[in-house]
Amino acid sequence: MRRRIEPGWRYSIAQVCLRLLFGRKWHFISPWPMAGPGAGVVIFYQGKVLLHQRRGNIEQAGMWGVNGGYLDLTLQESFQAGIARELFEETGLRVVPESLGEPVWVTILYGQEKLEMANHSGVGCWYAVAAPHDFLPSIQETDEAHNFKWASEDEVAELVQQGQLNSAEAIEIIRRGFAAYQVGPLPVLKLFT
Repeated sequence: MRRRIEPGWRYSIAQVCLRLLFGRKWHFISPWPMAGPGAGVVIFYQGKVLLHQRRGNIEQAGMWGVNGGYLDLTLQESFQAGIARELFEETGLRVVPESLGEPVWVTILYGQEKLEMANHSGVGCWYAVAAPHDFLPSIQETDEAHNFKWASEDEVAELVQQGQLNSAEAIEIIRRGFAAYQVGPLPVLKLFT
């Protein structure tokens, strides 16, 4: 069973209160009392990162972000399996989890960076991959995401300036993704046929 906040009168009131208190247009309100383990992927094609816009019926509606989310702990998902599921939920594409390769960077846990290794993991795990040439035309709009686009570093910076990226974490994820892309080469994401 998936837990998410459905926009309603309580959610709207909370957003208005947070906006009045902190002056920001949007605030993420987690449906989980404590953050669970998460996984995500930054997908590159010709030097640009794949972004999607969140649908209007889920948290952070209208904001841009990268693919990822929480692991389904009831299924005891691995990080790779969690990303594969999230990619399907957000793009309609079925990817081969093993094609993600190894995680490329660290996550933050209690203010400290924790390296993702075979014998240790922090709260999250992030991958950077290259998209196959036919990736974008294969993407479908879903209940969670629409308006897919490839964005350069400058375009991402503009979205950040406009407050259109869905979280500070997404900004950091994209920044680290571009750093991994510069080092290259990234594993190529494979789709199930």
